[in-house]
Amino acid sequence: MPARGSTGTSLGEPSDQSAVILRARLTAGLERWRRRCVDQAAVGLPAHATMLYPFVALERLGPAVRARLARVARRRSPIAHVLDGPRLWPDVVYLSLDPSEPFVELQRDLGRAFPDFPIYGPEFDLEFVPHVTIAEEGAECVPLGDPAWRSLPLAAVASAIEVIARPADGRWRTVWRIPLGGRAAPADR
Repeated sequence: MPARGSTGTSLGEPSDQSAVILRARLTAGLERWRRRCVDQAAVGLPAHATMLYPFVALERLGPAVRARLARVARRRSPIAHVLDGPRLWPDVVYLSLDPSEPFVELQRDLGRAFPDFPIYGPEFDLEFVPHVTIAEEGAECVPLGDPAWRSLPLAAVASAIEVIARPADGRWRTVWRIPLGGRAAPADR
């Protein structure tokens, strides 16, 4: 059954046209590898931790969806964390987010707000592991001995959720940037 908005209008089926993310800032060396080793980076996909994907089709991203996202974001503080790595799973090289619990809790809240849009889609039943992908083809793409890895661990703060979408031209763009409410607690490290 298609998802229903708070106004009762259908949100449709999950679509690979949009996603809810937390943008990540990488050092120049890691970003260079990510752009080379993540296919969608060439069409504007930013470094990020995925919160919901696939999400709502572009034509259905309206005020009711934004309001529901804003309600979730208001209840969550910015998340101070550390990006660390490299980590491998099985063919992906990624950075872990530490502590992971605030990201898991935020994703759980978003999943409750949009129950018909499960992380990674309805056909997958995977445990959510907060991460930032650096390479989709594993260590064959990005050498684990590269000096870029020496920039880690990298302190960061996730301060907003973003809805990104790719219209007909296929380039990813930010639709909305919705600040997280409250104050960031320092990351333990």
